[in-house]
Amino acid sequence: MPRGNLECIQPRALSLHILKFYLDNCNYLTALDIMTKQRINLNLIYDHNPQLFIDNVKKFVEDIIQHKKLNWLNLFLSELQDENVISTMYANCYVDHTVKSDIKSNETNDNEIINKVDKICKLLRDVMEKHHDADNLIQPILISLVKNQQRQGLENALSKIKQVKMLEESQKLTLHKSSVSAYEALKYLLHFVNIDVLYDTALGMYDFELAMFIASKSSKDPKEYVPFLNNLKKLNTNYMKYSINVYLKRYESALEFLSKEPAKFEECLDFIHNQKLYKTAMKLFEKSTIQHKKVAAIYGEYLSNERKYFEAGMMFYRSGNLDEALETFSMSSDNWEDVIAILKEMKLR
Repeated sequence: MPRGNLECIQPRALSLHILKFYLDNCNYLTALDIMTKQRINLNLIYDHNPQLFIDNVKKFVEDIIQHKKLNWLNLFLSELQDENVISTMYANCYVDHTVKSDIKSNETNDNEIINKVDKICKLLRDVMEKHHDADNLIQPILISLVKNQQRQGLENALSKIKQVKMLEESQKLTLHKSSVSAYEALKYLLHFVNIDVLYDTALGMYDFELAMFIASKSSKDPKEYVPFLNNLKKLNTNYMKYSINVYLKRYESALEFLSKEPAKFEECLDFIHNQKLYKTAMKLFEKSTIQHKKVAAIYGEYLSNERKYFEAGMMFYRSGNLDEALETFSMSSDNWEDVIAILKEMKLR
């Protein structure tokens, strides 16, 4: 080959062979340098030897911070996926390798199944939040929170941004140049999550200040969201939370708050009927109450229309309407025992 060209050739198999040596020796900086240049999937850092990474996760974070390579930490977190790359895209280079990583793990106090992404994000976040320079690690911490984009993760990320915002307001001083402002943190978060999703999440946290802050940075029209938020603030707590959950289409949560307002019970019945939340409603009201009986009655009507006569009869029986229960049970030939039982209770022999 012409002189100078040979040095440019870096076969993927050879790069991976070299990477194995660096990863086995926890030389993460050199490994990351090679992987970013060669565009090798960063999941390999964990999948190569999961337990080794877990044991040295603090070193992984410390090395990156010490050499001011935070963009590598952000990139690693961003690329995380549940796929085990040594059994898929790099399987040819790990033919004799015993797969040590497991997408599912039960290593939690609650015995809940946690996936690989959540597990790594939690490990890294625990290290970062305890670091003396944690204020400068807001970006990777936010990524670790929203990586799976579940509601809890988004809420925790927004809570973190609110903490930064409150710190800014309390100090009323110019932040250190290396620190990240609340606006910068929010702006960075928008690379991973749509701003409308963040606004809805803040609203679902019942945090109007946070929702206002996010909306002010979006393309939303202030003439729309400002009156909307102000009107919500005027409502009492339960009805306010009900209204927000209806807006977010979280109907079961909405019903839970509306059921706590005795003066709104008729509205509650309409809501149960419109959203077909009969089963949920039956659990919210105690059996001995009038509210429970009325819910049972409308549930019975619904089941009767669905031609589920036995279930409808049971609901009418719970509502105390024996006539309806008798009529409904009679509509099915299989319920003759229930018919006799109700007739005895009605003293009609």
